[in-house]
Amino acid sequence: MNNSPLTPETQDELLIQIRTAHRLLAAYYQRLLPSIEKIANQLGSDFYFWEPRKFARPASRNSNPFSKWAWDMLPAMSAIYVFKNINNESSITIDDFLISFYVDSDTGVDEEEMKRGEMDGLALSIPVTQAQSMVKIGIYTPFKNENLHWHSSIWCQGAFPDYQAFDAAHNSAKDINGQPIVSSGFEVSVSQLMTEDGIQQLTAKVEQCLARTILHAKSIATVDVTLRTHLS
Repeated sequence: MNNSPLTPETQDELLIQIRTAHRLLAAYYQRLLPSIEKIANQLGSDFYFWEPRKFARPASRNSNPFSKWAWDMLPAMSAIYVFKNINNESSITIDDFLISFYVDSDTGVDEEEMKRGEMDGLALSIPVTQAQSMVKIGIYTPFKNENLHWHSSIWCQGAFPDYQAFDAAHNSAKDINGQPIVSSGFEVSVSQLMTEDGIQQLTAKVEQCLARTILHAKSIATVDVTLRTHLS
């Protein structure tokens, strides 16, 4: 597709491509979303919430979609899906955890580039052949019990983890924004979610990271208790 005038033939070809693209996207999400849910459920967590990352949600029923960015019609292109294993949404306790799956289906759609205004989908600086489709998986678990809301306090005020390569050594750390949690994460190609072997490998990796991150949080909690005991 380019900016040359459309003839009846090229118009027909364009619409064939659009119909094909919509069907491919439906098939893509029909495979991607169940794979994410399968991994999360196997680790004992259930769905919490989802949100688009690079753009807004599509306009609500009474909002004018013609005044919104066209990119908002593609909310799942860059979206994060969060699953929970918690005792109470209004408080955090040791052993609670969240798992997030940040799916960025086209890294060539750059947030920095969009800060100058809505970009034409055919005029992005990074071509599709040089972009990637990635999923970033994050784990978040508390190192103390507190009356903090998981979404409004921990999620909205906390930071994303330092996402490592899939085969990198495990690296969990306290939240850099000061929330009482430990987090860890890694990233892989979305293609890893498209095969049963890939899903099994990812599940094992997330399970390993989850266990180590919870262990790190508990070690911090133990140190805190010891310090309070010595100071009392």
